[in-house]
Amino acid sequence: MNREIIVLQEIKHSFGWPIDAFRYGIPSEQRYIYDSSSANVLPVAIQERVRFSLRKAKIAQRLLNFLTYLPWVQMVFLTGSVAALNAKKDDDIDVWIIVDPKRIWLTRALDFFVYIFLGKRRLSFDGVESDRVKDKLCFNFYSTIEAYELQEQTISNAIQFVDALPMYIRDVAEYRSFLAANAWVKQIFPSWYQQVSNWFKEGDAVNSKWAKFILFEWILDATDYVAGVLMLLKAEKRLCVLPSQVYRKIFTTWGTPRILSKYDQETFSKSSQEGKQRI
Repeated sequence: MNREIIVLQEIKHSFGWPIDAFRYGIPSEQRYIYDSSSANVLPVAIQERVRFSLRKAKIAQRLLNFLTYLPWVQMVFLTGSVAALNAKKDDDIDVWIIVDPKRIWLTRALDFFVYIFLGKRRLSFDGVESDRVKDKLCFNFYSTIEAYELQEQTISNAIQFVDALPMYIRDVAEYRSFLAANAWVKQIFPSWYQQVSNWFKEGDAVNSKWAKFILFEWILDATDYVAGVLMLLKAEKRLCVLPSQVYRKIFTTWGTPRILSKYDQETFSKSSQEGKQRI
């Protein structure tokens, strides 16, 4: 048993999460693994969460189709409980969007109004989350193609990176750059990294960007700036007006502490050695 399987079984099982063997490139007779028992049958409760997660992923794929018409949207992923196959019936659906530079606020404004109109966007009122969140989209992470590399290279981030379900990839070349910027992940999950890298070949780029017109780009830049000023005033309770304050590479509303942090850094090496000794 190799190191990455030991780590996955330790962490995923401790939180009651299943492992998608296919996603991690792990040879297995079953698609979904729960623990290292010989029978390896998913408990009924876990089977139910896997079904809910897959159902919500299909709902999200249909809803997120609108974003594919925005030429500056490069990639869209599902994260959170749905991506981890651990969603409950009433959970929302977390979304991570990667866009071109100076397009975070414009994207956020558009997805806000479109999905509010459709009744499919999670809302909060006066800081109190609405309890009507079932199957609604929660856009809690936006980043640009200038911020491909995850800043914290830890096991928890590696798991979230691998678990993220791609809903849309505009250009395969950009996705390859995304993988290359996070090549550190292959030190933890080499099977996954090799498998995903082999999915795409050189020259597979698709959906090339629309032709850019300078005047049109300036209008979009200005719109993004105005939207950013207004949204940051609401989000941070302060008036951000300098371009360096508004045009950000990352914006997130996800403030939940990383629940896997205790497994990060030095703990990874220690737990792996202990796992090898038990085999």
